[in-house]
Amino acid sequence: MDYPDIEALYKEIGASPVSDPFFPEPAYTLPVIYDPSTKSVISDSANIARYLDKAYPETPVLIPAGTDAFHAAYDSALMQTLVVRMFPLYLPTGSHSQTVKL
Repeated sequence: MDYPDIEALYKEIGASPVSDPFFPEPAYTLPVIYDPSTKSVISDSANIARYLDKAYPETPVLIPAGTDAFHAAYDSALMQTLVVRMFPLYLPTGSHSQTVKL
């Protein structure tokens, strides 16, 4: 899948844009999943992991009980210190300057 196709995928599966403090406007990001067994659409890695743990308790646990706050803090710190600074490397020229505050 190419970057410009992500918005169309969201619309095709009925996903809502991601609301994130790092994006001034709602954004279309990956990963996103559609679970046909529950007809659920979930985006963002952490939200997907939480959903899978809840929807499929018989499978291996992705976020162990009592560690959700740690995972959320780690995710936030990683986003602030590394991922945001890497946007210019993997987003099309010009798109990151309008969507991400560095």
